[in-house]
Amino acid sequence: MPQGKLKEVENIDGWLMKVKKEIPTLNEKIYHCAERTTKVQCSAAFGVHKSTGVIRVIKQHINHDKDLLSNAVKIGRQELKRRAENGNVRDVIDSVRADFGAHVSVAIGDYNCKRRLVHSSKARKDPDTNKMNSGGAISEKYKRTLDGDGFLIRDVTFNQERVLIFGSDVGLELLSAGKVLMVDGTFSCCPDGFTQLFTFHVYLSEDVVKPVVFALLPNKQLATYEFMINQLKRLPFLQNWKPDMIISDFEVNIKTAFERSFPTASFHGCLFHLIQSWRRRAEKLKLYDELLTGSLQDFWQLLKVLPFIEESKIGRFFEIIVLETVPNIVGPAVNEFIDYVDENYVRGPVGGTPRFSPSLWSCSLQTINGIHRTSNSVECWHRLLHSVTTMHHGFTKVKLSDLLHKLQMEERHTSMDWAELKINPNFKVIKSRKVSNIMKDRRLKLAVENNPPPPYLPLDGVQLLWSFVNAKKY
Repeated sequence: MPQGKLKEVENIDGWLMKVKKEIPTLNEKIYHCAERTTKVQCSAAFGVHKSTGVIRVIKQHINHDKDLLSNAVKIGRQELKRRAENGNVRDVIDSVRADFGAHVSVAIGDYNCKRRLVHSSKARKDPDTNKMNSGGAISEKYKRTLDGDGFLIRDVTFNQERVLIFGSDVGLELLSAGKVLMVDGTFSCCPDGFTQLFTFHVYLSEDVVKPVVFALLPNKQLATYEFMINQLKRLPFLQNWKPDMIISDFEVNIKTAFERSFPTASFHGCLFHLIQSWRRRAEKLKLYDELLTGSLQDFWQLLKVLPFIEESKIGRFFEIIVLETVPNIVGPAVNEFIDYVDENYVRGPVGGTPRFSPSLWSCSLQTINGIHRTSNSVECWHRLLHSVTTMHHGFTKVKLSDLLHKLQMEERHTSMDWAELKINPNFKVIKSRKVSNIMKDRRLKLAVENNPPPPYLPLDGVQLLWSFVNAKKY
């Protein structure tokens, strides 16, 4: 019998008893009282016919009474543990509540008590998984996809810290073929020993972006990112891996690692994270209310559409925004904010270059070509991982097994989507976008192209910027 596994009790004529042995000649199972080894020391023994269920009393119960409620509670608790793998916690609990009734359910304990029983039972089921969750080797169950194909790519040590990389053959094939690569890290769902889950996402079709490779990293250091990329580039599937465009947030180490690894690819920051950075600086300077509802409303509206200008013209248009929308007399905080944007994102400090050049965050070409301007699709996918962080409701930390099972499910989802799209590239594998968002993208594309039919002339200056604002709003 596996370590930690006890014989289950059964209700035999209202008594809790355990199977002791079988007698083939009598076609019987012999049961001993469950209290035989406790302080009650009941020596009762029954024989139960395997076909008819007829009970033969070998020795009567002694030293305790038949307590139907107490017995039902013990079996109910046992059932919670036995059914622990039969669905999510709520479903397991509800199945026991339905089978045993309200009185037994209340006697077992409240919802939190039942939940603890289920979680503790889950943790004891698989010794290999327990070892893995404690920092041991990846168990066979998680080395493969849910369909039985290879999933674990690398389990290696780098600078005395562990790096795990997962992906299926389908995922690696998609990664190799993808011309636009979106990458990002998330931190809330990481088990002990890891700082972030770093994910690679590619287009499966014109509007479908899916995760294809997953890496658990111990830190956010440049060397670790480069090591991860090099581990992938050494794989046979990725000998010709050469994305044309990489989209991420504005983390410098991510940018540097991918630029070094793919020198011919263009690297673009996420528009959402760009505006977020500007907003946070404004909040730090206590300017944000002024940008939203005060004298700097127009400045803020036009600054947020500056990324739709082609990169070579951003410096000129930034000057136009400042000259046309900022009052002549402003406080030091306003000047500090303008200098912050100019030095870090537009022209750079005197004699230097900006930390994030316009080539990194201009989304003019992306808008014209219908490529995502943000990594919001990646952020939305990250929210799917929220179930990993909440499934134990704070009773235990995030387990590696829980995260890997979720990644296995996501891998299967991507693979099934790809199988359907190969049959019909126009097949809908995700919900349709809102018509309002589709129309907004069309308006923005026309505004950015700025190519009106004769006799109209292309817009310039503030008029062009306001056309972007109006295209986004209406």
